[in-house]
Amino acid sequence: MKNSQGFTLIELILAISLLALVVTVTYSSLGNIIETKVILEDQREIRQIANASVVRLARELQLAYEGIARLPPQNDLTKRYHSSDNLLGEYEQIGDTVFSRITFVALSGGQYMPDGETHTGIVQISYYIRENPEYNSSLNTNRYVLVREEIPYIRPFEKAYEKQMVFPLTEEIIGFNLRYFDADRMKWNDTWGEEGSQATDGLPAIVQFTLSFRSERGKEESYTTAVPLRSSRNS
Repeated sequence: MKNSQGFTLIELILAISLLALVVTVTYSSLGNIIETKVILEDQREIRQIANASVVRLARELQLAYEGIARLPPQNDLTKRYHSSDNLLGEYEQIGDTVFSRITFVALSGGQYMPDGETHTGIVQISYYIRENPEYNSSLNTNRYVLVREEIPYIRPFEKAYEKQMVFPLTEEIIGFNLRYFDADRMKWNDTWGEEGSQATDGLPAIVQFTLSFRSERGKEESYTTAVPLRSSRNS
């Protein structure tokens, strides 16, 4: 009879060590793959949000309508603007950050809401920043929200404000800045249509806007677009 021998202790230790090494390398590689996938998905998501926001704002700016004055403010419905006061571009400070705000009369905004209501014809559209009511620094949520507001251009103006639609577009926003090109004076302005401003006649020839975003993982990206407006001054 032949003596049958099993594995020695050293062979077992070597085998277990080799197995542990293989498992460690495999787990590390799998972890890197998962991390890369998460990063790519995070980047893709923020770029999709950015693309949707940029395209929407650019499209609606091209609908800006010249010749109809902006609606009076809700707190002073007796106020009237000149027929050439069609777009207001201004700055407002929220916390320690300064953002742009834009309000303009547009043709056929037609925003559809889940309840089925839409606005057709002439509308007034505004884009501005507000603080995120769900902001929590410990949860790494962004502090601001990009808001879109739409009001139908109807009379009496009290009825117009009753049909006002206000909703957030994205919570990933961290910057919103606009510039306006005055074709008559061949210069860029940081504001447009403000009282006392030289650039109050109709629409600017071009509106340039920059939207900055921060993803859930903290990646920041900015997008700048220049939009020529279809006004009689440009034709």
